[in-house]
Amino acid sequence: MASARSPVAALLLLIAALSLVAGCGGDSDDAGSSAAAEPFHVIDVDTLATQRDELQDLQILDVRTPEEVAEGTIPGALNIPHVEVEAGSTEGLSLDRPIVAICRSGNRATIAGEALVAAGATDVRVVRPGGVGTWRDAGYPITVP
Repeated sequence: MASARSPVAALLLLIAALSLVAGCGGDSDDAGSSAAAEPFHVIDVDTLATQRDELQDLQILDVRTPEEVAEGTIPGALNIPHVEVEAGSTEGLSLDRPIVAICRSGNRATIAGEALVAAGATDVRVVRPGGVGTWRDAGYPITVP
């Protein structure tokens, strides 16, 4: 009798294991496709600092509100609030040059990054996680307009 239960138990164990693997595989594929589906590059403030020094045509877009920007921003950054970028405003930007979107935490920059790609920008980068405060905390320069 013990030998009759062993094949059944082994079969049930195999089915359970395959179900777990299939379920995990689905989750991984979803996560991978989400990351791959992002139409922009995600960078951190240290990468931004390096690219700012190395890429002469890099455009930094601060998508925070004018009130937030008045407290300090990255030198040379253009301010277009994310709601305006989302509505299609790209005045002052060249969509065929690299654009880095930055905000306070990365959420608004992500929204702006998606809108920039939809508007035809060819090289969009989003600072995430973190933003201007993280930039400041890392010791990088801030200017008050």
